[in-house]
Amino acid sequence: VLRCYRRLGHNESDDPSVTQPMLYNECIAGHSTLPTSYGALLAAEGIMDAETVEINRKALDASLDASRNAQSAFELDDR
Repeated sequence: VLRCYRRLGHNESDDPSVTQPMLYNECIAGHSTLPTSYGALLAAEGIMDAETVEINRKALDASLDASRNAQSAFELDDR
């Protein structure tokens, strides 16, 4: 099953519980996140155990955080 929706609205400043309260509160808020759903599927099918899924999720989060931190520290040269 493929689920495609913007869990947090149209952009970072949108609060979907305000702009689309019925849709968000009745449908989207009750869904698990994609990483949670996919991790459960991988574990259920015996592809990875739950512990390995969690280790990989934490490694990905750490990589994304490091990239975000490196980007925020980037400064342009005054050429």
